[in-house]
Amino acid sequence: MEELQLENEAMVGSDEKGPEVLEAEIEAAIGELKSGKAEGVDGIPAELLKALGERGRKEPVGLCRSIYVTGDWPVDFIKSTIVTLE
Repeated sequence: MEELQLENEAMVGSDEKGPEVLEAEIEAAIGELKSGKAEGVDGIPAELLKALGERGRKEPVGLCRSIYVTGDWPVDFIKSTIVTLE
């Protein structure tokens, strides 16, 4: 399996980091998730994220911001499993 190589924040120039991730952007991304699809390696279905409400989405928003600022991705987020159907 090929491992994804991501740059850490310290390796990226300050002018290349871009603006802070907005909560509205994350809310919009969650809203665009398709229902009825298999969850990823995190085991969280789209329906759950959509049903969390504003208070419940604070954790995913904080996680996304942390990933963006530090460049450190949780190991499970950079793994993928592909199953071929015959």
